[in-house]
Amino acid sequence: MEAPEAATRLFDAVSASVARAVGDRQRVAVMAGGGVDSSALLAATLAQARGATPKEITALTWDFGGDGDDRPYMRDLENALGIVPIRVSPAGATPSFARSLVVEGVPYTLLCGAMELQTFALAKERGCEMVLTGIGGDEVLAGAVQAAVLGGAVSSRGLRRLGAIPGAVRRAVTLDVSTARSPLRRIGDFLVRPLLRPLASRRLRTRNFVRRMGSTTPWLGPLGNAALEAAARETTAETRVPADARSRYLHFADRTLFEEYMDLRALLEEESGLPRADVYLDDALVELVARIPPEHLVFGGRHRGLFREALRGHVPESIRLRKSKASFDDAIQAYAASPEARTLVRSLGTDAVSADLGIADRRLLAEAATRIASERDPAAYGLGLSYLWSTLAAEAFLREQRP
Repeated sequence: MEAPEAATRLFDAVSASVARAVGDRQRVAVMAGGGVDSSALLAATLAQARGATPKEITALTWDFGGDGDDRPYMRDLENALGIVPIRVSPAGATPSFARSLVVEGVPYTLLCGAMELQTFALAKERGCEMVLTGIGGDEVLAGAVQAAVLGGAVSSRGLRRLGAIPGAVRRAVTLDVSTARSPLRRIGDFLVRPLLRPLASRRLRTRNFVRRMGSTTPWLGPLGNAALEAAARETTAETRVPADARSRYLHFADRTLFEEYMDLRALLEEESGLPRADVYLDDALVELVARIPPEHLVFGGRHRGLFREALRGHVPESIRLRKSKASFDDAIQAYAASPEARTLVRSLGTDAVSADLGIADRRLLAEAATRIASERDPAAYGLGLSYLWSTLAAEAFLREQRP
């Protein structure tokens, strides 16, 4: 499959995924913000809605500024597609902050839960029958980037041709990625680590993962650290670069992250009464991406270059070639940094039930919650709260279980 054909088939596959998700529903909400994936999703949905069987599409956009501001791109999309979206203010999610810790009797581990609850409620008020999201697009549409960089240097069994290494170095250094990385770091991320990973023992890989993640969650207790180590063993089990279609498919399909997305999706569906579809996690789309040669996915030397090529003529060029991504610091500050929210964060970290069970260390959790609740810098507050959120959600859940 050559790159031009693959680009056409890729957009067609996104459209087919939308069609399968929507079915015969007539009123559909699409969460779109001006990013590449959500813009493509909205464009594909509108193209179908304006076809032989017209449907009513409601675009919902989270409206906030900050680093990587989505709003200018969203305005470009509005003008190009001829739509007027419903702008959802993060401040409106403040009343849902406490409720978003536990949804349908289960800890909700995403910090954006309050905004999701607010958005789904708005969609339901508008009479929408389901919500489409672009979740998973980053992971699926990028493909196996390391396989694309390594090219003929590896097979599913490991290093194959030393002569292909210079070309792999060149691709690593020149690949146009959205995040700024030095040439040395690119070579390390895309070339050296993938080649050396199979040579390291699983015990060493697990220990390094735990050390790296544990540095962001120092308040975990014995049971919490045991859960972290179990996750590390699962995450570090696969060492080979996925160099063939089957291994690339399994690389996506077996990811625990996608299972978590599905579980969280089910909770929101139950809470809101609205079905939700994460279009980019459609199995047929994942299978197609796995069959596309990895080097095609970085078409034009760009990260996710094939998908960007597939979007030519479907979304504005400012979005198609966009490199920046929105930071949620300002949104978090708007709905999760009120005095009431900070008081709740501090309260959940004090005299924790989770400490009684060994999930958290009582003193360290209290110190972390107090420090984060007192943080005035939006970026530091958002980052700290995102690391602490899963523990707070577990704590809120446990407190609900007390007689």
